Amino acid sequence: MPSFSRHNDFFGASVITGPRSALVRLRFADDQDGPPTVTMLAADERYGNPSDAEVAASVSSAIDRAKARFGASYRAAAIQYQCDNDLLCHLIGRAAYLVVARLVEVGEDNFVGTPSHVADPSSFAMRTCTGVGGPVEFWDDEHCTGKT
Repeated sequence: MPSFSRHNDFFGASVITGPRSALVRLRFADDQDGPPTVTMLAADERYGNPSDAEVAASVSSAIDRAKARFGASYRAAAIQYQCDNDLLCHLIGRAAYLVVARLVEVGEDNFVGTPSHVADPSSFAMRTCTGVGGPVEFWDDEHCTGKT
């Protein structure tokens, strides 16, 4: 289950799956032109980090999916992240999606915490899919080519 936090103007989600983890904080702006700024909070010394462009693309795609699903209107102006073993940005995208889902579900005032219930459990579910080198966990069907 994810946990949610606030840091100044940023809304954050932390996701831990065991072999991987990600913390993503997003600051939203209605009048943002151009891509969001990306800041790595801590380097992943063991596996390396994705590029800023990959992080921004993953977050933007996840926010677009959440906007389509929930009818919300969010645009990231700034992204802060740290990840462990997430070079393909799957957990980074998942955390960004969860930030928007949480904002829609409970609003800004009740954002912080670990949910005791989940209105849409599928938004938190991992799927095990066959991948290169064996089964891999993904959080959405879009990335699954062979579900196990």
